[in-house]
Amino acid sequence: MCILFLRFFYGMLPIMSRALIPLLLLTFVHFVSCDSDRPANWGFIYETIVSPNCTTVSCHSRVNGQSGVRLESSTTAYSILAGRACETIEGVEPDPSIRNFVFPGDPERSELIHLLRGQNVQRSMPPDRLLPNSDIQLIEQWILEGALCN
Repeated sequence: MCILFLRFFYGMLPIMSRALIPLLLLTFVHFVSCDSDRPANWGFIYETIVSPNCTTVSCHSRVNGQSGVRLESSTTAYSILAGRACETIEGVEPDPSIRNFVFPGDPERSELIHLLRGQNVQRSMPPDRLLPNSDIQLIEQWILEGALCN
């Protein structure tokens, strides 16, 4: 996406007025997200994907924890989704007695991915619209890398 924008921008330079160039650069900086700006770590995923899309009043919040799943804090959300505490040592398997939404290292085995894709489930998450593919791929990458609480 970044490369396409830069190619477009470079091609437009001869016909743009000098006053528009700073405005376009500012727009680029604020609204175009490069892959390197989106790390596959829990802190980033929670703040940019889970919190704004899943912890609304009508979904997985303190007010209305759909299906008993409350995701209003990063550590609680991690514990519920990964089936282990945030402080758990890397490589520890999720607790089999807990309903696990995430299986570290195995996105295809992770119920969370199926819910987000809307595949093989009765209800997709979020229920009103699927997340953008780039968000789902970032969560898949996080799971593939071990679903660490970082």
